[in-house]
Amino acid sequence: MFWEAVWWIYLVIPGYAIYKAWTGFIRPYMLSSSDQEQDPNTKSKRQQKKLRQETAGTAGKKSKTLYR
Repeated sequence: MFWEAVWWIYLVIPGYAIYKAWTGFIRPYMLSSSDQEQDPNTKSKRQQKKLRQETAGTAGKKSKTLYR
């Protein structure tokens, strides 16, 4: 009886660790890298926001030309 419980613990603990590693690190890493490879032209929301702010900030300003 005692050794049967030891074998269950011996199998369950590494199994749980593998499960947590798969669901927390390995699978998300594999899925996120394949998404970026499929569509490299999409920009992140942060990059899009920065681009909008830069274009909005320069649209209202007049360009100054220095003459010599």
